[in-house]
Amino acid sequence: MRFALIALISAVAALAQPAALSPRTVFSPRPLNPPSVLPGFEGWGNTPAKRAPATNAERFALGLTPLKPKSRRHRGGPHSGYLSGGTRVRSAPRAETSPLPPVSVTCNLVVKDTDGLSLGYVSPTWNDYGEYGATQQSPEGALSMTFSYPADSPSQLNMVAINSPDSKYPNVGAVVGFSSDSSDLKPGEFSYVYLTGTETIPSGPPQSANSAYRHASGFDDGAESAIWNYDPSSQSITPQWINTDGSTDTNYVALIDNVFIMTGDTGVASALGDAKFVKFSCEPVVSQPL
Repeated sequence: MRFALIALISAVAALAQPAALSPRTVFSPRPLNPPSVLPGFEGWGNTPAKRAPATNAERFALGLTPLKPKSRRHRGGPHSGYLSGGTRVRSAPRAETSPLPPVSVTCNLVVKDTDGLSLGYVSPTWNDYGEYGATQQSPEGALSMTFSYPADSPSQLNMVAINSPDSKYPNVGAVVGFSSDSSDLKPGEFSYVYLTGTETIPSGPPQSANSAYRHASGFDDGAESAIWNYDPSSQSITPQWINTDGSTDTNYVALIDNVFIMTGDTGVASALGDAKFVKFSCEPVVSQPL
């Protein structure tokens, strides 16, 4: 039934516009999203993004790290400048080098075209299907994400949207798209995923999981949340979907009708609509002095 519906919508789309040429495989047009959200659900489009948590209690509820303590300058006192003497003792043996602590980053997600020109910031809002794709020009109120990574391995990261519209789906993850033939992002394969809010999902191939898209559409074709790689030197953020067999292929990010998708074949994006290929970078959020 579902694939018959896709075929019908694709036929109408093919009559309405010619199939777009792709730098890779040429596919016939297909619908980007299901025809509608679930009956009785009004859609996420009117759900405002929440403010960023301002207290440690709010941050802990989202599984975030505590706020950084405010630095206090030492004001001295009756013993300021006093150096204690004490008896010299034999120095203790040196302990083994401890592993480096995780690095925590909080940033806004900047959207750039393939030439590096900024297109704005990702908005924290979702469309009716719970998908990210709206952008804005100001960093104020933009999607604010936080993540931690081992100093020697900034990959397969979960990125938490601090101001997600719904805390049940805090991660900026991905779910398999409506018109996909499979859950594998590979060249020659008509498959794609949306960026949406998800629960935290263990790193690995796609699996059944709760997401804003599933809540709106009723479709559950697999999701992943630990899909992000971070380059601290360039601040670039790139996604990496893991296929069902555990393999990986190059992922391309495109913006289509204000929806971010990932695919393994650029021709897929062209078949889904007027696609602009983009990339992401992290713009650290600077704390304002009190």
